[in-house]
Amino acid sequence: MIDAGVPTIVVAAALRHSDTQSVEKYVRVKEAAISAAIRGLPSVRVPLASARGQRRP
Repeated sequence: MIDAGVPTIVVAAALRHSDTQSVEKYVRVKEAAISAAIRGLPSVRVPLASARGQRRP
């Protein structure tokens, strides 16, 4: 169910668990899901050097 996109709370209820932690113990995140999540993040430019600590003239 998790692989099909069903929320963890719904899976917990369907399995008659009192909370999602008992379901989360057995859920393994697939590498493809991690890669897809990372690809969905916005790009961030990181400066090569920081101006932090430099004195202003």
